[in-house]
Amino acid sequence: MTATFSPNDSRKRSSPTAGTNAKQRKSRRKFDLPYELLSQYFHMSQKEAAKCLKVSV
Repeated sequence: MTATFSPNDSRKRSSPTAGTNAKQRKSRRKFDLPYELLSQYFHMSQKEAAKCLKVSV
């Protein structure tokens, strides 16, 4: 008995529906922060710096 793989038989997730009232995911927001500003937080952990810059949850 041998197993065969068929790409068309894979279990694909359905595409999410983008409603007009859909809330934008925070993880997808883009921030354009200058290097000079970010360099002030290099000594901190990423989580701590994100909180200080108000770019995290």
